[in-house]
Amino acid sequence: MIQKYAAGIQYCYGNELKRRPGLSGKLVVALSVTASGEVLEATIVQDTVGSGALSACALSQIKGWKFPPIPEGTTTFQAPFIFTPPN
Repeated sequence: MIQKYAAGIQYCYGNELKRRPGLSGKLVVALSVTASGEVLEATIVQDTVGSGALSACALSQIKGWKFPPIPEGTTTFQAPFIFTPPN
């Protein structure tokens, strides 16, 4: 499912890369997803990129994601995003 939404995160990175060429690093987001598939919570748990704008944009994108529903409960997991500028 993360791959399905990767273009939105890439869009955030591309925008920030225009302002800060060479920007790179890792962003790890902890997500809590409800049984209906809605993102209940998304928080940054690791950030080696150091771009507040990228973090804010990524969280904004992630909060709109929709996952397949499950019978019950909340699922919590972490999603790592690695950012490497093009050569």
